Amino acid sequence: MIPRVQGLPSPHPLAISADGKTVVGQFAPGSPFTWRGGETARFKPSSNPNILDQFAQGVSANGKIIVGKANGAYIWVKSKGMRSIGGPTSYAYATSEDGSVVACQEEGKKEYRGYLWSVTGTIKLETFAPTCLSGNGKVAAGIRTEHGSVRAFHFHNQVSEELPLPEEFTDSAAYAVNKDGTCIVGDAFNSAGTFAAVWNKGVFTKLDNLAQQETVAKAVTRDGTIIGGYAGSEAVVWTSEGKANYLELILKHAGANTTGWKFESINGISRVGDTVYLTGWGHFNGRDAGYYARFHVD
Repeated sequence: MIPRVQGLPSPHPLAISADGKTVVGQFAPGSPFTWRGGETARFKPSSNPNILDQFAQGVSANGKIIVGKANGAYIWVKSKGMRSIGGPTSYAYATSEDGSVVACQEEGKKEYRGYLWSVTGTIKLETFAPTCLSGNGKVAAGIRTEHGSVRAFHFHNQVSEELPLPEEFTDSAAYAVNKDGTCIVGDAFNSAGTFAAVWNKGVFTKLDNLAQQETVAKAVTRDGTIIGGYAGSEAVVWTSEGKANYLELILKHAGANTTGWKFESINGISRVGDTVYLTGWGHFNGRDAGYYARFHVD
């Protein structure tokens, strides 16, 4: 139930396909990998030996399209190889489920901070840098940093808007979006700490922090029902209503053998029927390790 990535240093899974079968990430420093059904493979989107830092950041629903950075933003299609979709300071962070739209950040540009790439054209995002994209490719979300303040933003219906934030918080960030863009997850910050948060149809909800000072929501299922992230140094699963439980306890209850594991973060999550698939990082017998896990829900 919890295959372990073996034989390679410090694996950091970053995303999982919507079908739960493909994981992408990187081995430090900057060496990407793919994992499919127990097989781990080093992944080089570009064959150019002069490009040393290559990253795999996002993956399509069927695992056949991967996006990331290799001397700039790229989209890699299994049947066609790599295509550059940005300049050397660009970075592709996420793709729609069918791979037709890619959310990219852009460094060093005064006129815009990111863009949405598609085969039909590019939409510049002047207000914020995107970190995530809805499965249908119609909603992007991310972060705007301005005068020392960080705020979660989203782009929909051709308009960029700040996500609402209660007055008790000073900063916020968005890290993942569900398929239709109605559920965005991230965090909100104030002097008491950092709190995992969800915006359901624009309505802000603070998630259960399990008495931890730092909680962050990093991933959400395509239907928006289950959220993954961390609380303190433990991986956590939330329902969309805000109830929380530690991943280790969930897996033990499901009958998984978690001996030697410490799960620290959930970075990707998907749901197919009554099965939830997760990936992230932690430690196995005291060593850095990535993981892939699954459990059933009622």
